[in-house]
Amino acid sequence: MPNYYQVLGVPTSASAEQIKQAYRLYAKHLHPDRHHNTPFFTERFREVQEAYEVLTDPIRRRSHDISLRPGAIPSALIDRNAEQALRARLSELEKQLRHTTHKLQHANKQLAKSHKIQIISYIAIGIVLLVAGFLLLRTPLTEQLMQEPYEAISYQLEPALPADTTLPNNTYTAAEVMPRFPGGTRGLLKYINAQIEYPPQALHQGVQGKVFVSFVVDKAGWVRDIRIVKGLGSGTDEETERVLHLLPRFIPGYQNHIPVNVAFTMPITFRLE
Repeated sequence: MPNYYQVLGVPTSASAEQIKQAYRLYAKHLHPDRHHNTPFFTERFREVQEAYEVLTDPIRRRSHDISLRPGAIPSALIDRNAEQALRARLSELEKQLRHTTHKLQHANKQLAKSHKIQIISYIAIGIVLLVAGFLLLRTPLTEQLMQEPYEAISYQLEPALPADTTLPNNTYTAAEVMPRFPGGTRGLLKYINAQIEYPPQALHQGVQGKVFVSFVVDKAGWVRDIRIVKGLGSGTDEETERVLHLLPRFIPGYQNHIPVNVAFTMPITFRLE
């Protein structure tokens, strides 16, 4: 299950209004109609819709929060185990209740009218045992799990400079929650490989290697301030800048639950097969 907080670019403590605002912003930029129903944006839009539906439903959001805990049992498995345990306990309680009822019926035939009060007390005890059984089953399987704390999952890319460094214009090189490309590193590489074109000059001259480029993911998630740190020339630098300008919106980074600008440096590899 994906981390729906990261899908919408909001902290785990986000309010319903923050979630709604993030959804509207993403839906506007990622709607398939704006991108000619491109599969990448269609799938991303579906994830955003799913994240919004889960995080605006208190029960589904609580279940999602539990699934983010390290080593958490998948919610579907928890539900199956809970159902099996509940059925087993109910079956046992039904047997006990039938046995108690049989005893009460037998006792009712044997006892005189003066003992009716005692019979009623047995029935009351049976009802109390049944209700207590239901409560016992529900408490450890649901409420206790819902109350356990969890640690939010975060994904970090390589920063442009060492941690604890802040660039001008309140740009961070390491934030509490680092920006994340939709689909993670695999999604980023897939997007770049689909967009990049080997420059004819570099192809003719047999130029290959890595172009190191720095950029900033701003507080809204857009890539800006693209700069070649170490280039190869022969058109590879220009092609790198062109592809980075095409990158879709990232999930922004957060510092103290506030979206911030974060700088990165990454290599773009040009290799002749």
